[in-house]
Amino acid sequence: MKRVRAIFCHPYLIVAAVVFGYLLVWTCMPIYPDEVSFRLNGARLFVDGGLQYGLYPACVSNFKVTHPIFYPVAAFYSILDSLPKWGGIRFIPFISLFLSVLVALSLISKSRFGWASGIFLIGFIGVSGSGLILSRPEWALLVHGMACLVSYYLLHVYRYSELVAGLVISGLTFIALLSLYLHVQGVIFIPLTMLPLALYLFRSDISQYARTLAIVAICIVFIGGWASIQQFHFRCPELPALERFISAMTIIGAYNEKGLLQSVVFLGDKFWRYAGQFQFKEVYDVSYLPSAIPTSMVGQYVVKLINEVITSLLSLNLFCSFAIASYSGMLIVKKLFISTNELTIKERLYGSAPYLFIFFAIGSLLVLFVYDAATNFYRSFYLNLLMTITNGIVLSFSASKLRWVLRQIGVISLLTCFYSAILTFEIIRPKIQSGQVGPSLALDTDWGSVRADVNQLKQACDINDKITKIMMDDMTYDALKQNSHLISFTYFSLSASLSGGSAEDQLQAHSALFKRVSPNAAIMLCSNFSTIGLNPTSQKSSLCCAKF
Repeated sequence: MKRVRAIFCHPYLIVAAVVFGYLLVWTCMPIYPDEVSFRLNGARLFVDGGLQYGLYPACVSNFKVTHPIFYPVAAFYSILDSLPKWGGIRFIPFISLFLSVLVALSLISKSRFGWASGIFLIGFIGVSGSGLILSRPEWALLVHGMACLVSYYLLHVYRYSELVAGLVISGLTFIALLSLYLHVQGVIFIPLTMLPLALYLFRSDISQYARTLAIVAICIVFIGGWASIQQFHFRCPELPALERFISAMTIIGAYNEKGLLQSVVFLGDKFWRYAGQFQFKEVYDVSYLPSAIPTSMVGQYVVKLINEVITSLLSLNLFCSFAIASYSGMLIVKKLFISTNELTIKERLYGSAPYLFIFFAIGSLLVLFVYDAATNFYRSFYLNLLMTITNGIVLSFSASKLRWVLRQIGVISLLTCFYSAILTFEIIRPKIQSGQVGPSLALDTDWGSVRADVNQLKQACDINDKITKIMMDDMTYDALKQNSHLISFTYFSLSASLSGGSAEDQLQAHSALFKRVSPNAAIMLCSNFSTIGLNPTSQKSSLCCAKF
């Protein structure tokens, strides 16, 4: 009995259990529009024959061909998309997040970090679970970063056999390509990917086969990085307003749009926009979450207190990231150039390797933090989590005098995560389950009925599987994903709405863009037809169809 009690009182197990419970509460999250768009944009290798039509149908000049280097990962992602009824859409991020925490805890298991390990829970505070659990490219970025960490330990620190090393190098290369294929943000981890491979190459106890494998992996990752930049370089001369809209999501675009002074002011306000994404509040961006404010005065006071703690923990995490990156940068300069003592390049690299890894990891995340002018909730949550994991591992090697402070922060983080899960379970989750899903789709939608309705509409409007350029929306994508060259109404409407103006002007803009895109058919919610000013041919429940 005492042994069982000791196991359940172990800090690492408590942290892992709280993370599991926190993520479990958020598995009710509805299907966010971005989850549909990224499947549409990257999971159609077999259906579209390697062509990438993009999300914006009017931007014909932005159509691309999948680079051959991405074929294996594109095929893998397409297989995931082939699962019926959105299978695995919450399971894959859930497993990725939970395993990442388990890996981090296992790496510090010998450091006697104790309750200070609760600082890993800074990555799971407030409403961050709402974005972490989404099937967006950020889950692949997390897996990419953790793969680099594991590879560093297995290839450089522990030095396993060549068979294990070959499997590690192959796995790291595949994961890096998947991250680069899904989003260009994966390029921030290219230096981190190269480091364990370069360190492995400097070893004198490996065969020529193992050396060749590492060199090939380095070349593949470099080509993948270049291909990712080319693939995600957005251009749309057909719609200049859309091109400016996309560009303004980065700090460079904001600078080009607003100038230096306004960009500095914009950056100065960034932290408060960033922290606001994590807090429990009344209104969220595009109403992706329902109100998280309790009705009672006591509940409102508790939420206000938790929001203050969340802001403090986020500030502390960012400060630690900047301090650790700066300190590791100074140590790199010292190890490589100052305290050389006639050491060889190999010895200098080995001596500075831990600091290089830390600098590449945290420095890359801080660069993306600044570069991401849009500060969207999903990316903010993952940046915070990745910084938390990196900071936690680094601080686990800290001096004993710092441990007492870290234990207090760890306990506060654990309590904040625990109460965040309770608030979510009591306030947000019931509202989502009752249908308050904003622009998203309820996860428990009867997808079998939707598919049956779509099949009946296809017969009624004479739309067969060979017809291309079908306009669809988030509701009908799963039932139509076997058709080639689908057109997203969500992003079609976004392109048209950027022109602004009155409701009549918007209707004209949608109608004019529809003529330019000229789809062959449409199967989507009936309300979307009225947005364009079209009359559907047939209707089934809330879905309608038309053939043009």
